[in-house]
Amino acid sequence: MLAACPPLVYGTAWKEGATSSLVLQALAAGFRGIDTAAQRKHYREHAVGEALLAAERARLVRRDEVWVQTKYTPIAGQDRSQPLPYSPEAPVREQVRASALASLRALHHGSRWDFSGMGAAAPAPQAPSAVDGDKATASADEPLTRPWLDALLLHSPLGSLEDTLEVWDEMQRLRDEGWVRNVGFSNIYDARIWDALLSIQGSERRPALLQNRWHASTGHDVSLLASLSPVLSPNSGGAAVTYQPFWILSGNGGLLSAPAVRSAAERLEWTPQMVVLRFVAQGMGVGGLSTSVLCGTTNEEHMRQTVAAVLGSEELEDGEMDAIRHVVYGE
Repeated sequence: MLAACPPLVYGTAWKEGATSSLVLQALAAGFRGIDTAAQRKHYREHAVGEALLAAERARLVRRDEVWVQTKYTPIAGQDRSQPLPYSPEAPVREQVRASALASLRALHHGSRWDFSGMGAAAPAPQAPSAVDGDKATASADEPLTRPWLDALLLHSPLGSLEDTLEVWDEMQRLRDEGWVRNVGFSNIYDARIWDALLSIQGSERRPALLQNRWHASTGHDVSLLASLSPVLSPNSGGAAVTYQPFWILSGNGGLLSAPAVRSAAERLEWTPQMVVLRFVAQGMGVGGLSTSVLCGTTNEEHMRQTVAAVLGSEELEDGEMDAIRHVVYGE
Protein backbone atom coordinates (compact mmCIF):
# COMPACT_ATOMS: atom_id res chain seq x y z
CA MET A 1 0.00 0.00 0.00
CA LEU A 2 1.40 3.38 -1.00
CA ALA A 3 2.27 5.57 1.98
CA ALA A 4 2.02 8.88 0.13
CA CYS A 5 0.69 10.36 -3.08
CA PRO A 6 2.97 9.39 -5.99
CA PRO A 7 4.71 12.07 -8.07
CA LEU A 8 2.48 11.27 -11.07
CA VAL A 9 -1.28 10.68 -11.18
CA TYR A 10 -3.47 9.95 -14.22
CA GLY A 11 -6.55 12.16 -14.54
CA THR A 12 -9.74 10.50 -15.81
CA ALA A 13 -12.03 13.50 -16.28
CA TRP A 14 -13.90 13.70 -19.61
CA LYS A 15 -12.78 10.22 -20.74
CA GLU A 16 -16.35 8.87 -21.01
CA GLY A 17 -16.47 5.37 -22.53
CA ALA A 18 -12.70 5.28 -23.06
CA THR A 19 -11.98 5.56 -19.32
CA SER A 20 -11.17 1.91 -18.65
CA SER A 21 -8.89 1.41 -21.66
CA LEU A 22 -7.04 4.69 -21.01
CA VAL A 23 -6.47 3.82 -17.35
CA LEU A 24 -5.00 0.49 -18.44
CA GLN A 25 -2.73 2.27 -20.93
CA ALA A 26 -1.59 4.69 -18.24
CA LEU A 27 -0.82 1.87 -15.80
CA ALA A 28 1.09 0.00 -18.52
CA ALA A 29 3.08 3.16 -19.25
CA GLY A 30 4.14 3.46 -15.60
CA PHE A 31 1.54 5.65 -13.89
CA ARG A 32 0.82 4.47 -10.35
CA GLY A 33 -1.84 6.97 -9.37
CA ILE A 34 -5.40 7.43 -10.65
CA ASP A 35 -7.70 10.42 -10.07
CA THR A 36 -11.48 10.21 -10.39
CA ALA A 37 -14.64 11.54 -8.71
CA ALA A 38 -18.13 10.45 -7.70
CA GLN A 39 -19.53 12.76 -10.36
CA ARG A 40 -21.06 11.32 -13.53
CA LYS A 41 -20.95 14.76 -15.12
CA HIS A 42 -17.24 14.39 -15.91
CA TYR A 43 -16.09 11.02 -14.55
CA ARG A 44 -16.77 7.28 -14.78
CA GLU A 45 -15.65 5.79 -11.46
CA HIS A 46 -17.02 2.36 -12.26
CA ALA A 47 -14.86 2.19 -15.39
CA VAL A 48 -11.79 2.98 -13.28
CA GLY A 49 -12.74 0.05 -11.07
CA GLU A 50 -13.01 -2.18 -14.14
CA ALA A 51 -9.52 -1.14 -15.22
CA LEU A 52 -8.05 -1.83 -11.78
CA LEU A 53 -9.52 -5.33 -11.78
CA ALA A 54 -8.31 -5.99 -15.33
CA ALA A 55 -4.81 -4.74 -14.44
CA GLU A 56 -4.68 -7.05 -11.43
CA ARG A 57 -5.88 -10.01 -13.49
CA ALA A 58 -3.21 -9.32 -16.09
CA ARG A 59 -0.59 -9.17 -13.30
CA LEU A 60 0.21 -5.62 -14.35
CA VAL A 61 -0.30 -4.10 -10.89
CA ARG A 62 -2.05 -5.01 -7.68
CA ARG A 63 -4.62 -2.71 -6.11
CA ASP A 64 -2.22 -1.93 -3.24
CA GLU A 65 0.38 -0.73 -5.75
CA VAL A 66 -1.89 1.98 -7.16
CA TRP A 67 -2.86 5.25 -5.48
CA VAL A 68 -6.58 5.74 -6.13
CA GLN A 69 -8.06 9.11 -5.23
CA THR A 70 -11.62 10.27 -5.69
CA LYS A 71 -13.77 13.23 -4.71
CA TYR A 72 -16.98 14.16 -2.98
CA THR A 73 -18.62 16.63 -5.35
CA PRO A 74 -21.21 18.96 -3.75
CA ILE A 75 -24.61 19.11 -5.41
CA ALA A 76 -23.74 22.41 -7.11
CA GLY A 77 -21.13 20.53 -9.16
CA GLN A 78 -23.35 17.58 -10.07
CA ASP A 79 -25.52 17.02 -13.12
CA ARG A 80 -28.92 16.15 -11.64
CA SER A 81 -29.94 14.42 -14.86
CA GLN A 82 -27.26 11.80 -14.15
CA PRO A 83 -27.27 9.23 -11.31
CA LEU A 84 -26.13 10.84 -8.06
CA PRO A 85 -24.04 9.10 -5.38
CA TYR A 86 -26.22 10.56 -2.60
CA SER A 87 -29.61 12.11 -1.97
CA PRO A 88 -29.41 15.86 -2.69
CA GLU A 89 -31.89 16.45 0.14
CA ALA A 90 -29.69 14.70 2.71
CA PRO A 91 -27.57 16.68 5.20
CA VAL A 92 -24.06 17.27 3.88
CA ARG A 93 -22.54 14.80 6.35
CA GLU A 94 -24.73 12.03 4.98
CA GLN A 95 -23.92 13.09 1.42
CA VAL A 96 -20.19 12.78 2.05
CA ARG A 97 -20.48 9.34 3.59
CA ALA A 98 -22.83 8.03 0.91
CA SER A 99 -20.55 9.42 -1.81
CA ALA A 100 -17.42 7.85 -0.32
CA LEU A 101 -19.06 4.48 0.15
CA ALA A 102 -20.44 4.55 -3.39
CA SER A 103 -16.89 5.24 -4.56
CA LEU A 104 -15.55 2.29 -2.59
CA ARG A 105 -17.99 -0.01 -4.36
CA ALA A 106 -17.39 1.49 -7.80
CA LEU A 107 -13.62 1.20 -7.50
CA HIS A 108 -13.38 -2.30 -5.99
CA HIS A 109 -14.85 -4.95 -8.30
CA GLY A 110 -15.07 -8.66 -7.64
CA SER A 111 -16.05 -10.63 -4.54
CA ARG A 112 -12.83 -10.50 -2.52
CA TRP A 113 -13.76 -7.20 -0.91
CA ASP A 114 -15.33 -6.94 2.53
CA PHE A 115 -17.90 -4.15 2.56
CA SER A 116 -19.36 -5.06 5.95
CA GLY A 117 -19.58 -2.21 8.41
CA MET A 118 -20.19 0.42 5.75
CA GLY A 119 -23.36 1.57 7.48
CA ALA A 120 -26.89 2.27 6.35
CA ALA A 121 -25.75 4.89 3.87
CA ALA A 122 -23.89 2.30 1.82
CA PRO A 123 -25.30 1.64 -1.65
CA ALA A 124 -26.42 -1.79 -2.70
CA PRO A 125 -23.78 -3.94 -4.42
CA GLN A 126 -23.51 -3.27 -8.14
CA ALA A 127 -24.11 -5.91 -10.76
CA PRO A 128 -20.89 -7.54 -12.00
CA SER A 129 -19.25 -5.69 -14.85
CA ALA A 130 -18.15 -7.23 -18.10
CA VAL A 131 -14.70 -7.90 -16.66
CA ASP A 132 -15.87 -9.39 -13.34
CA GLY A 133 -16.62 -12.94 -14.46
CA ASP A 134 -15.66 -16.09 -12.58
CA LYS A 135 -12.09 -15.05 -11.88
CA ALA A 136 -13.33 -12.16 -9.77
CA THR A 137 -14.81 -14.62 -7.27
CA ALA A 138 -12.75 -15.16 -4.17
CA SER A 139 -12.07 -18.76 -3.19
CA ALA A 140 -13.84 -20.06 -0.11
CA ASP A 141 -10.68 -20.04 2.00
CA GLU A 142 -9.38 -16.67 0.77
CA PRO A 143 -9.85 -13.96 3.42
CA LEU A 144 -11.80 -10.91 2.32
CA THR A 145 -9.98 -7.59 2.11
CA ARG A 146 -11.43 -4.33 3.33
CA PRO A 147 -11.52 -1.80 0.47
CA TRP A 148 -10.02 1.65 0.87
CA LEU A 149 -9.59 4.99 -0.85
CA ASP A 150 -6.02 6.25 -0.86
CA ALA A 151 -7.38 9.79 -0.83
CA LEU A 152 -10.76 11.49 -0.68
CA LEU A 153 -10.87 15.12 -1.78
CA LEU A 154 -13.53 17.79 -1.42
CA HIS A 155 -14.08 18.72 -5.06
CA SER A 156 -14.81 22.36 -4.25
CA PRO A 157 -15.76 24.39 -1.17
CA LEU A 158 -19.44 24.59 -0.31
CA GLY A 159 -21.48 27.78 -0.11
CA SER A 160 -20.55 28.46 3.50
CA LEU A 161 -17.50 27.87 5.67
CA GLU A 162 -19.75 26.07 8.16
CA ASP A 163 -20.89 23.51 5.57
CA THR A 164 -17.35 23.14 4.24
CA LEU A 165 -16.05 22.37 7.73
CA GLU A 166 -18.89 19.92 8.34
CA VAL A 167 -17.93 18.05 5.17
CA TRP A 168 -14.28 18.11 6.20
CA ASP A 169 -15.13 16.69 9.63
CA GLU A 170 -17.04 13.79 8.06
CA MET A 171 -14.13 13.11 5.70
CA GLN A 172 -11.87 12.94 8.76
CA ARG A 173 -14.24 10.44 10.35
CA LEU A 174 -14.04 8.23 7.28
CA ARG A 175 -10.27 8.40 7.57
CA ASP A 176 -10.42 7.50 11.27
CA GLU A 177 -12.64 4.53 10.42
CA GLY A 178 -10.10 3.27 7.89
CA TRP A 179 -12.17 3.61 4.72
CA VAL A 180 -10.02 6.54 3.60
CA ARG A 181 -6.24 6.86 4.03
CA ASN A 182 -5.82 10.57 3.26
CA VAL A 183 -8.07 13.59 2.84
CA GLY A 184 -7.61 16.80 0.89
CA PHE A 185 -9.12 19.73 -0.96
CA SER A 186 -9.52 20.72 -4.59
CA ASN A 187 -10.24 24.04 -6.28
CA ILE A 188 -9.34 26.44 -3.48
CA TYR A 189 -7.67 29.53 -4.93
CA ASP A 190 -8.29 32.24 -2.32
CA ALA A 191 -5.40 32.31 0.16
CA ARG A 192 -7.69 33.72 2.86
CA ILE A 193 -10.03 30.72 2.63
CA TRP A 194 -7.12 28.30 2.51
CA ASP A 195 -5.37 29.88 5.50
CA ALA A 196 -8.65 29.88 7.45
CA LEU A 197 -9.14 26.18 6.76
CA LEU A 198 -5.59 25.39 7.85
CA SER A 199 -5.81 27.44 11.04
CA ILE A 200 -9.13 25.89 12.08
CA GLN A 201 -8.07 22.32 11.44
CA GLY A 202 -4.87 22.17 13.48
CA SER A 203 -1.73 20.23 12.61
CA GLU A 204 -3.20 16.77 13.27
CA ARG A 205 -6.11 17.35 10.87
CA ARG A 206 -4.28 19.07 8.05
CA PRO A 207 -5.09 18.01 4.49
CA ALA A 208 -2.64 15.75 2.71
CA LEU A 209 -3.36 17.22 -0.73
CA LEU A 210 -4.37 20.41 -2.49
CA GLN A 211 -5.44 19.82 -6.10
CA ASN A 212 -5.77 23.05 -8.11
CA ARG A 213 -5.85 24.33 -11.66
CA TRP A 214 -2.37 25.65 -12.54
CA HIS A 215 -3.14 28.74 -14.57
CA ALA A 216 -2.28 32.41 -14.94
CA SER A 217 -5.84 33.41 -14.01
CA THR A 218 -5.13 32.34 -10.44
CA GLY A 219 -1.51 33.48 -10.40
CA HIS A 220 -0.41 29.85 -10.63
CA ASP A 221 -1.29 29.66 -6.91
CA VAL A 222 1.67 31.81 -5.90
CA SER A 223 -0.21 33.00 -2.80
CA LEU A 224 -0.70 29.43 -1.57
CA LEU A 225 2.62 27.73 -2.19
CA ALA A 226 4.46 28.86 0.94
CA SER A 227 1.71 27.43 3.15
CA LEU A 228 2.17 24.01 1.53
CA SER A 229 5.89 23.71 2.23
CA PRO A 230 7.08 22.50 5.65
CA VAL A 231 10.13 24.79 5.55
CA LEU A 232 8.68 28.13 4.47
CA SER A 233 6.78 30.74 6.49
CA PRO A 234 3.91 30.85 7.45
CA ASN A 235 3.99 27.05 7.57
CA SER A 236 7.55 26.73 8.87
CA GLY A 237 7.82 23.55 10.88
CA GLY A 238 4.36 22.33 9.88
CA ALA A 239 3.39 19.24 7.93
CA ALA A 240 3.80 19.30 4.18
CA VAL A 241 0.72 19.44 1.96
CA THR A 242 1.27 17.88 -1.47
CA TYR A 243 0.45 20.29 -4.28
CA GLN A 244 -1.27 18.54 -7.20
CA PRO A 245 -1.75 20.90 -10.16
CA PHE A 246 -3.77 20.12 -13.27
CA TRP A 247 -4.07 21.96 -16.62
CA ILE A 248 -0.27 22.08 -16.54
CA LEU A 249 0.02 21.84 -20.32
CA SER A 250 -3.45 22.65 -21.63
CA GLY A 251 -3.67 25.84 -19.59
CA ASN A 252 -0.15 27.11 -20.26
CA GLY A 253 0.38 27.03 -24.01
CA GLY A 254 2.49 30.18 -23.98
CA LEU A 255 4.95 28.66 -21.53
CA LEU A 256 5.81 25.90 -23.99
CA SER A 257 7.30 28.43 -26.41
CA ALA A 258 9.29 30.34 -23.78
CA PRO A 259 13.04 30.48 -24.56
CA ALA A 260 13.86 29.09 -21.10
CA VAL A 261 11.75 26.02 -21.78
CA ARG A 262 13.04 25.59 -25.34
CA SER A 263 16.64 25.82 -24.18
CA ALA A 264 16.19 23.12 -21.54
CA ALA A 265 14.34 20.93 -24.05
CA GLU A 266 17.24 21.19 -26.47
CA ARG A 267 19.80 20.23 -23.82
CA LEU A 268 17.81 17.23 -22.62
CA GLU A 269 16.54 16.27 -26.09
CA TRP A 270 13.01 16.46 -24.72
CA THR A 271 9.81 18.05 -25.89
CA PRO A 272 8.88 21.40 -24.29
CA GLN A 273 5.93 19.62 -22.67
CA MET A 274 8.30 17.26 -20.87
CA VAL A 275 10.34 20.18 -19.57
CA VAL A 276 7.29 21.92 -18.11
CA LEU A 277 6.13 18.71 -16.46
CA ARG A 278 9.60 18.21 -14.98
CA PHE A 279 9.61 21.80 -13.71
CA VAL A 280 6.45 21.08 -11.73
CA ALA A 281 7.72 17.69 -10.58
CA GLN A 282 10.88 19.31 -9.19
CA GLY A 283 8.83 21.63 -7.01
CA MET A 284 8.90 24.72 -9.25
CA GLY A 285 11.85 26.06 -7.29
CA VAL A 286 9.82 26.42 -4.07
CA GLY A 287 11.83 25.20 -1.10
CA GLY A 288 10.43 22.02 0.42
CA LEU A 289 7.39 21.91 -1.86
CA SER A 290 6.11 18.40 -2.58
CA THR A 291 4.28 18.11 -5.90
CA SER A 292 2.25 15.48 -7.72
CA VAL A 293 1.72 15.98 -11.44
CA LEU A 294 -1.86 15.34 -12.60
CA CYS A 295 -1.86 14.42 -16.29
CA GLY A 296 -4.84 13.23 -18.33
CA THR A 297 -3.36 12.74 -21.79
CA THR A 298 -5.12 10.27 -24.09
CA ASN A 299 -2.01 9.77 -26.26
CA GLU A 300 0.00 6.64 -25.47
CA GLU A 301 3.31 8.18 -26.57
CA HIS A 302 2.65 11.25 -24.44
CA MET A 303 1.96 8.94 -21.49
CA ARG A 304 5.41 7.39 -21.89
CA GLN A 305 7.03 10.81 -22.27
CA THR A 306 5.28 12.04 -19.13
CA VAL A 307 6.50 9.04 -17.14
CA ALA A 308 10.05 9.61 -18.40
CA ALA A 309 9.98 13.31 -17.53
CA VAL A 310 8.37 13.04 -14.10
CA LEU A 311 9.71 9.72 -12.83
CA GLY A 312 13.03 9.53 -14.69
CA SER A 313 16.43 10.43 -13.26
CA GLU A 314 17.20 13.39 -15.53
CA GLU A 315 16.66 16.76 -13.86
CA LEU A 316 16.52 20.40 -14.78
CA GLU A 317 19.56 22.34 -13.67
CA ASP A 318 19.25 25.08 -11.05
CA GLY A 319 19.67 27.78 -13.67
CA GLU A 320 16.97 26.25 -15.84
CA MET A 321 14.59 26.02 -12.88
CA ASP A 322 15.22 29.67 -12.03
CA ALA A 323 14.70 30.79 -15.62
CA ILE A 324 11.40 28.93 -16.00
CA ARG A 325 10.22 30.09 -12.60
CA HIS A 326 10.88 33.68 -13.67
CA VAL A 327 8.67 33.16 -16.73
CA VAL A 328 5.83 31.72 -14.63
CA TYR A 329 6.04 33.82 -11.48
CA GLY A 330 8.14 36.80 -12.51
CA GLU A 331 10.68 36.24 -9.77
